[in-house]
Amino acid sequence: MLKKISAQLDINSDRPAFVINSTYYSYGELTKRVASIQEIIDDRCSSTNQIIAVVANSDLDTYASILAILFSGHGYLPINPQNPVERNIAILQQTDAALLLSSKDPSIPSLELALPYLHIALTLGLQPAKKSIYLKSVPDTNFAYLLFTSGSTGIPKGVPISRKNLNAFLVGFFDIVALRADDRVLQMFDLTFDFSVMSLFAPLVVGACVYPAATDELRFMSVYRLLEEKKLTCAPMVPSVLAFLRPYFEDIKLEQLRVSVFCGEPLLAQIAQEWSTCGPQMRIINFYGPTEATVFCSAYEWLPNKQKSVNGALSIGKAMSRSTMLVVDEQGSVLPPNQSGELCLAGDQLTSGYWRDPQKNQDAFIDIMQLGSLVRFYRTGDIAYIDEEGDFMYQGRLDQQVKVQGFRIELAEIEHHARSCPGVKQVAAVTSANQAGSIEIVLCLDNYQGDVNEVLVMLRGKLPAYMIPARVVNFPDLPLNKNGKVDRVALRELVAN
Repeated sequence: MLKKISAQLDINSDRPAFVINSTYYSYGELTKRVASIQEIIDDRCSSTNQIIAVVANSDLDTYASILAILFSGHGYLPINPQNPVERNIAILQQTDAALLLSSKDPSIPSLELALPYLHIALTLGLQPAKKSIYLKSVPDTNFAYLLFTSGSTGIPKGVPISRKNLNAFLVGFFDIVALRADDRVLQMFDLTFDFSVMSLFAPLVVGACVYPAATDELRFMSVYRLLEEKKLTCAPMVPSVLAFLRPYFEDIKLEQLRVSVFCGEPLLAQIAQEWSTCGPQMRIINFYGPTEATVFCSAYEWLPNKQKSVNGALSIGKAMSRSTMLVVDEQGSVLPPNQSGELCLAGDQLTSGYWRDPQKNQDAFIDIMQLGSLVRFYRTGDIAYIDEEGDFMYQGRLDQQVKVQGFRIELAEIEHHARSCPGVKQVAAVTSANQAGSIEIVLCLDNYQGDVNEVLVMLRGKLPAYMIPARVVNFPDLPLNKNGKVDRVALRELVAN
């Protein structure tokens, strides 16, 4: 797929590649920026298949840096500049990344003090490259990118995705969604969120234009404005966006929107039905998949006369062309249709394993006999069943991992950091639906004697914004079940709005 992106850079020099804050950038301008950044990479990284960090700003230099890293034979590691510096340092320390590219000053003194081996290169204002852009030929087992997700121990866990994984994902996606060169595609995601991979690379493969949502205002409002003002034709979104837009559905008219893509959270059938009236020509496709399977690996198309759902949530459909899905019981035996169990994934999109974490790999992957051979599957921790027509139905989580605004979160990580606050004893994080219908995190404390705002301040220094609880509730005693454990079901009922 990188060859196809390289070809688009050659033949589409005058066509728009990005529109960022209403400024148009052509494929030709993108090519020049990639070439200049490649020179930095060549100077600092003599071999290939290294992890190169890039500060995830929303500007042309950042997107060009990602392409330059990949074209030069390396893998990129996005670093969220809004995250606490401590968290970013922990991620960089795990990877031994020796080069960090940034279009803006990324708290350089703090990083240099903690990571003296890290070279920080600012990409803004680089001189034109002396050499032309190039695409280095490397094995498809080489890195494409490395993303870090929430970890239950308080330490983020890394998921490396290879070029083979990325190619398989894009092939599977294009089998379902046929993007065109004249498409205008929304990019509303932080680059540390795997959904950004689809909204960035898929348009560039076909020579389409990417429209990143503004980051200096309410993100969902920016999405609303882009959809209408720029007449976007493809809109990848998390379902939470619809909860925000729902009051405006009667006024939203998206005649140009061809395809509306959802992933990251369950998509409710009712809200999909309502959303369909906003764009009479659009297809609505509900995708499913974890970071470990390269963005998403199954799809279900909503149709007016066919809406499979469980507990109001649309089916997650069938596996994409390079993926395999099945449901197993507690012993790892494959279950027949209509029996609930753990959803497991395999195929060319599946990561080789967690970054430097053999114990996590042992727990998360399982070998299952398929057609006489053992096949490696990923245990998603999701509860599902397959119906008679081969569609998978998502029913929830086996553990305390949740998704909020599309981000996958281990509630145990929030609890881990909350317990480090002086005076905090027993603590539990649960989810609750707010008045808008969106899922939010509520932190429950056991007879805390201090100011609960102090706990929030401490968490803001430890966790990214999407993991900060919306509310903190202090109980005289947290409810316990008959086994003496915190009764999370009771807590969810108590904190419900």
